[in-house]
Amino acid sequence: MEIVGFIGLGAMGLPMAKNIIKKGFPLVIIPHRNMEPINILKELGAKVVKTPKEVAQESNIIITMLPSSKEVEEVILGENGVIEGLKPGSVVIDMGTSMPQSTVMIAEKLREKDVEMLDAPVSRGVKGAEEGNLCIMVGGKREVLERCRPVLEAMGRDIFYIGPNGQGHIVKLLGNLISISNMAIVAESFALGTKLGVDPKVLFDVLINTAADSFILRTQIPGVLSKNFAPGFKAKLASKDINLALDLAKNAEVPLFMGATASQLFTAVKDLGYGDENQSAVIKVWEKLLGIEVASK
Repeated sequence: MEIVGFIGLGAMGLPMAKNIIKKGFPLVIIPHRNMEPINILKELGAKVVKTPKEVAQESNIIITMLPSSKEVEEVILGENGVIEGLKPGSVVIDMGTSMPQSTVMIAEKLREKDVEMLDAPVSRGVKGAEEGNLCIMVGGKREVLERCRPVLEAMGRDIFYIGPNGQGHIVKLLGNLISISNMAIVAESFALGTKLGVDPKVLFDVLINTAADSFILRTQIPGVLSKNFAPGFKAKLASKDINLALDLAKNAEVPLFMGATASQLFTAVKDLGYGDENQSAVIKVWEKLLGIEVASK
């Protein structure tokens, strides 16, 4: 059985790591800024080491679930990084949302060590991670995916092979471009409706039965109406991801009119101090501008 190393035990990483160990895979982890995930996983039988290098020495498949390419590059290529402890034949899997060009660069460096890489970003959020129901988009070699499939199936039910390294991250960014832009227009619509005197709960009940229905509408507006902005997907991460999509488009010389507007809006969310709240906190931009509150009456 493969020995799995896992680096990045945040809101998504912890439940993903728990599902791996619950499926019987030996798990190796390193200390996290918050010791609670470490204690939970130790209780389940995980082995704790000190550095990413030691994770690589103790594992055959090393998974990273980190906020951005910067952290991924530091953990894999930096001092005492994963690359220093890798054994030939190992596989590194980046499951966060990263820049495709960074993924391609890391994959090339790892192949010099006879190590393969997959980019395997996920969707369906914390709930999907907890339920082992993530959608996983995989870039890399198909045969490497097949080797790692049992580990990925411990975390997700829908696993799609996209193409070479970087392609998984491209598809994830396109999905986020759509969903984050959708969040912006849904919030805008509810702000306008509230300003015009429409009960936002009634508006919600109607719209989910029309062509305006969407995953974002169904999952985000209930929290808005109850004023619950506890993060599932933080607004600052939404801002980061949509800006990565804009970078992709810029490099491909493709204009993104809707995405550029949504990017500016989420920059405003961060500037107003709501970056650590859920992405639905984007509604607060309009609440401040219009002097209204979008909530159930």
